[in-house]
Amino acid sequence: KLLCGVDSFTVGMETSEDVPHARMVAEHLGTNHHEYRYTIEEVLDILPKVIYHLESFDAPLVRSSIANYIASREAKKYVDTILIGEGGDENFGGYHHVKRFQSPDDRQTEFLRLMGSLHNMGFMRTDRMNWAHSLGVRAPFFDAEVVDLAMSIPPKWKIYGDEEIEKWILRKAFEDYLPKK
Repeated sequence: KLLCGVDSFTVGMETSEDVPHARMVAEHLGTNHHEYRYTIEEVLDILPKVIYHLESFDAPLVRSSIANYIASREAKKYVDTILIGEGGDENFGGYHHVKRFQSPDDRQTEFLRLMGSLHNMGFMRTDRMNWAHSLGVRAPFFDAEVVDLAMSIPPKWKIYGDEEIEKWILRKAFEDYLPKK
């Protein structure tokens, strides 16, 4: 087991497809996995707290902050700092809507636009939801060298092939570390 003794965390509603996938990866890697399922009632209960800490009522930003708030709260019970995957989508082509841009130049422009909007979206959500629980956060995909490398990769390797597989190059880089499924 590659990451025996490392804590991993996932949260989601009962219907979340991500939770079982996260569990499968955690089992494959051998992490000490923590899972939390929340209800719509819990979402409604914490919504004022999320908006308070976010200092915004922008609906998409609030919606995306709810899971972060809950994940941070749960992680703080076990650790003081977490590593997150924020930036993987922006750097390596993880957004489905980018497929509508057919030319590589248009796709690259969209990747740059996504990176340029992070200060008032992803960074704000990540920072504020984690600090609401005094939880430190590190985002390795936003390391300057990683960003420089990612932006130099041709868009056709990020969303790849006839099937247009998102984050293809990232998937290839880690395929030996992840379960086949």
